[in-house]
Amino acid sequence: MCIEKDGSIHEDTFNNVVDLAVYLIRERGFPNVFFTHKEVVGWKECPLPWIKTPGEYERFKQAVNSKLNPLKEELVTEDEDDMNKVLDYAQWTWNELDKYIGDAYNDKIIDEWAWVEKVSKKKLTYGELLMLKVLIDERRRKKG
Repeated sequence: MCIEKDGSIHEDTFNNVVDLAVYLIRERGFPNVFFTHKEVVGWKECPLPWIKTPGEYERFKQAVNSKLNPLKEELVTEDEDDMNKVLDYAQWTWNELDKYIGDAYNDKIIDEWAWVEKVSKKKLTYGELLMLKVLIDERRRKKG
């Protein structure tokens, strides 16, 4: 892939590389997996614009996936995307969640230790919290 004198990737080049990747995946059976040269060999910073600006590399992968799955992309709303974000809470909130989920596990309201671990590692998403809250409350209501 050629780069401009200023070290950037021209938008036409970018689009041609996206089209080539889509062709190779659709028509030639290549897997939808990408690696930069640096990720493969560990030392060569190629393509340099994507090494220096990883967001552009991500934009490339998203552009390929958008062309491969155009309907899927349109169906995802901003609200749905927000539901997949990891909670960004203060420590006291994580402590409260840890107690809430831990108590539910100890009371056998939920039986998967993975939920307790997700909270303790601060990896729980908004969508998971909502789902757990509904399940725990409903199961406690039915028990009581």
